[in-house]
Amino acid sequence: MVIRPFRPRVAALFLGWTMASSVYAIAFSVADHQVPIPEVPPHKHSEPRPNPDASGIYHAGDGVTGPKLISSVVPEFSSKARKRKLSGSITLQLIVGTDGHVEKVQVIRSAADDFTDKKDRAAARTLDQKAIEAAGQYRFQPGTFQGRPVPAETPIKMNFQIF
Repeated sequence: MVIRPFRPRVAALFLGWTMASSVYAIAFSVADHQVPIPEVPPHKHSEPRPNPDASGIYHAGDGVTGPKLISSVVPEFSSKARKRKLSGSITLQLIVGTDGHVEKVQVIRSAADDFTDKKDRAAARTLDQKAIEAAGQYRFQPGTFQGRPVPAETPIKMNFQIF
């Protein structure tokens, strides 16, 4: 009999549980200790955007490489969303500076967009705030243009699930 060492390839971070023993978590994959990369939705622009735009921000394409995630933080599940047992996804637009730090975070699609009940929408908005807090701590390899770092935008999608 050959005994092989156990090497976990998937991990989940458990953030808490209720008195009813229901466990809530935000799950993420870790393959060989690599940083999990959030899903990046495709751009919905029909025509190319100028590089840089009027505010000095570059956009991937036309010789510009977008920022690459090197360090991420798992967002906390808000207590209001946990109490209402809500799940959802948030799409954020990040502006990454030449030093790789996030300079600006904007919600493109809120978790509240999927709910009609006022209390559910209010609780879902707390997930948006948790996503913004976590994204502000991300670190990137900055976007480049002609071999030099430039401020660039990148979209990020965060999913909150109840387990």
